[in-house]
Amino acid sequence: MGHQIQRQASPTLDIIDGHPDMAYTLASSLREADKKEVLAVYDIDPDNLAHALADSIQLAIKEDGYVHGIVSGVGEDKRLIGLFGYGDFSTDRLYPNGCIWLVSTDELFEKHALTTTKIFIRYLLPQLLLKYGSVGNYVLAENHVHIDWLTMCGFRKEHTRVIGKEPFILMRRDL
Repeated sequence: MGHQIQRQASPTLDIIDGHPDMAYTLASSLREADKKEVLAVYDIDPDNLAHALADSIQLAIKEDGYVHGIVSGVGEDKRLIGLFGYGDFSTDRLYPNGCIWLVSTDELFEKHALTTTKIFIRYLLPQLLLKYGSVGNYVLAENHVHIDWLTMCGFRKEHTRVIGKEPFILMRRDL
């Protein structure tokens, strides 16, 4: 993968290279707002959630995007608690230059919010802003955890757009 980010984030949180198969591991334990977001974007029924997420990851990798897994625990207790990615996936001008995304279990923000924020602000965000100039994505309007977290990381709300019958807010940050 072209970008290097801190691999060992903390004694109990690790960032690893992502793979489409991880979608099947994570899909059943996603946060409810993340499930709803994926279902709205792909306009699918809940039974196809894992497949849609896996297809999205495969497309991101094919289009020179980057996908990473977030693993919590040590030894036998290691478990996947999130997936995130970034790249220039936009085919229209409604997206910023760099598109970022994140789906996770509740554990990521309930137990690892501070570590996640430090990794994002210190290591990943500066690289993304230098590469793309601006980064962001549409977030389901009711996904308050992600909207609040992105706002805390310096992102701003740009505008609202309906995707799959649901309101989404463009969250964006410029260099």
